[in-house]
Amino acid sequence: MKTRPAKFLTEEVALALQNLQVCRKLCELLQEYGERGDRPTATLQFFGSGSTPQIQSNNCGFVATPVIFTAIMDLRKFTAFFGYTGSFKKKKKSRDDFDISDLGLPYPSFDEFVTACLEPSFSRQEFEEALRYLLTYANKMIAHFTALAGASDVFIRYRKLDVACLGIENAINRLVYDALGLEHPNRRFNERDT
Repeated sequence: MKTRPAKFLTEEVALALQNLQVCRKLCELLQEYGERGDRPTATLQFFGSGSTPQIQSNNCGFVATPVIFTAIMDLRKFTAFFGYTGSFKKKKKSRDDFDISDLGLPYPSFDEFVTACLEPSFSRQEFEEALRYLLTYANKMIAHFTALAGASDVFIRYRKLDVACLGIENAINRLVYDALGLEHPNRRFNERDT
């Protein structure tokens, strides 16, 4: 594997997958709080050899919002990586695009792509609807401020995000790492129960 693809898989893809995993955990937690009618707060703490400040907020948005928005943009990038647009049409590759073909792998058919995304916990239809919804939102978010229209129930929004993140993670693992005979990147975040 050339240097760029190796670095791409070990750094950029692994980091984006980690963000999808953190986003899924946040969706799970926000749904849990929402079911109780509770509005959580968040504290961000840094660990390392330098100072270890705690940054506290009166809500969780300063942590959850950037993670969720980054995950939505990563979903858009990964869909393009497999050669598809938000309308699930074949994407034309630009000269500066880096996609699955740069790893020496073929573009999957749309059916192969969706099948690789599937999980027993959701249907093909649910996955396609969730991904289409979030890709439309990502495209709008790039251009202007927008709301997640069409899903007024917060639980529906978090479910769509959870399904899309897990599906894309599956596709990356199955169509890239498995196809290259590589081990899947491990989760790199730790939950701390307090």
